[in-house]
Amino acid sequence: MISLLLDSQALLWAMDGSKHLGKTARALLKAQNDPVGISVASVWELAIKHARGGIDLPDDFVDKIAEAGFQILPTSPGLFWRAGHLPRHHGDPFDRLIIAQALDMALAVMTSDAIFPSYGIKVVDASR
Repeated sequence: MISLLLDSQALLWAMDGSKHLGKTARALLKAQNDPVGISVASVWELAIKHARGGIDLPDDFVDKIAEAGFQILPTSPGLFWRAGHLPRHHGDPFDRLIIAQALDMALAVMTSDAIFPSYGIKVVDASR
């Protein structure tokens, strides 16, 4: 059962072993017995950034996510509807979908985004 969802930045940090991923966050990821979730929204966001030249990712990045032991979570029309009806604390549509998914599945989100807690979800600070 999945209990933790990474946002896009935390995913990148975890995938490349970045020093930006904090020691506590890194230890939590290593200690997980269950798969760690990745939203389709993160895959979509990173694909767009890659296509625009904003980040360098391998062509088989989606395969690499699975090889790293992360599980890409499905979405549904209802999830998009929920994201669209969240309070306007956050304007980023990708983050709003991640938040809606966390609410829908009762997941904690690993992020360094200070706005996420405004939605009443459990947040793990990715930078700590």
